Amino acid sequence: MSGMSMSDEPEMALYILPSHPSLVSVDPLGITDAEEPTVWEVIVAILSSFREKTLWDLPSLIENLAYSVHSNGTVDTTFLRRFLAEAYPEPSQDVPQTLFQEIVEHALVLPVLYPDHTLTHLSESHSIETLTPQQVKCLVSHQLLGTLTPPKGNTWGCTFLSWYTEHQPLKNAVNGYLSTLFHFFLASQPPNIPVTYRYITLRELKLKSLPRPWETCDIPLFNHLETETGTAESIKFPHETLKCMLIASNKSPGFGASCTQEELVTGACPALLPLGALFVSPPIPDDGVLVAQGVRPLSEWRGRGRDARVVGLHAADEYTFLLLDALEFDHFAPLDPLSDLVPASLLRELQKAFLGFSALRASNITHIASPLWGAGAFGGDPIVKALILAMAGACAGVSVSVLVDASQTIQTSESSTGSPHPKVIDILNTLRDKRGMSTVQQIWTRINSQEVRACLNGHEVASVL
Repeated sequence: MSGMSMSDEPEMALYILPSHPSLVSVDPLGITDAEEPTVWEVIVAILSSFREKTLWDLPSLIENLAYSVHSNGTVDTTFLRRFLAEAYPEPSQDVPQTLFQEIVEHALVLPVLYPDHTLTHLSESHSIETLTPQQVKCLVSHQLLGTLTPPKGNTWGCTFLSWYTEHQPLKNAVNGYLSTLFHFFLASQPPNIPVTYRYITLRELKLKSLPRPWETCDIPLFNHLETETGTAESIKFPHETLKCMLIASNKSPGFGASCTQEELVTGACPALLPLGALFVSPPIPDDGVLVAQGVRPLSEWRGRGRDARVVGLHAADEYTFLLLDALEFDHFAPLDPLSDLVPASLLRELQKAFLGFSALRASNITHIASPLWGAGAFGGDPIVKALILAMAGACAGVSVSVLVDASQTIQTSESSTGSPHPKVIDILNTLRDKRGMSTVQQIWTRINSQEVRACLNGHEVASVL
């Protein structure tokens, strides 16, 4: 496995699966009779020994595998045990028994579905990976059981152990992730609809370098930007009408036990779980984006953060997801001159969004639902981010429907004197009324002026524009 980032890794960097014959186990529990068994022989022996067990024994299975495969004897499955007891109070009934067997059987077919015993990291030299639903379930079963090792560059893990531990600050979210995960192994999916993961670069789009169409684009800025409003309690996932959604991802993308937009979407869509965890050797470079197609959300959510909760389990239509990692500005003080407007940062974000939207346009996708990308946990300014999405969308020919929390505000210098914080949605509506017919080129020129760069927040930017 490569320890380099995706932009400088060697061609065809491989991820070694636990069925690879080169992996040898010390078999600390003495599960097999072999003197030097392979890791896979130990995994098969442990899985086989649990075939007659119930779903309530899943935590013990995970603990045994952790010790035998990774020499980890400290795995905490307290939350998982509690979840299983509450969700499946009669583990010997048909549904939990079927669920347990589905997990075990999908894990056992790993060498059949992946005869090379490897995955190939997404990169410029391997820009597309297409999997059958069975192949996806097989990988997710091993993430669930904890048999996998993180790729080089992955510092947060590739299995779901973080969902199993006793201390869960966001219990509703993790309950939702686990409910969706187990529903995944019971839900029927069309066997002929594959899931496709793509790594998009300039070469993929047949470009030698990123053009800068915003310097000459005469399309009115707001022609390709729409706003939708919701609240922290009512925001819905998946989008009800648009089948393409932007994920504000980390440069090391993937799931987690919190409830960022990326974590919620990934947890709601099990087919996304292997993407950031196994097919990527992070970090994602500035000139790369990820796209996943044929992904079916399996749970419906309301709210975000501490208010997020599952309101239904079902198999939705196939969605396309664009994963864009934004720059992290959260370590800057709120009233510092806006880091978003530093020329290198502004250009990086605009080029990243344009690359992603251009990839969608090349696939005949012309409308995407998006959060205020990079304006949440990453600390970006929501007004500047909205302008970036609008410019990139207009230049690429993709309309962007941005979801704005109706209560989201911007801190200004006047706020400390008792004046109310201006609301983001009001600022955007005022800006649309004021500059609705201004072209992308005009806004790009203006936003690079010294007057705008001196602004301390998006409210000031909108006023100056």
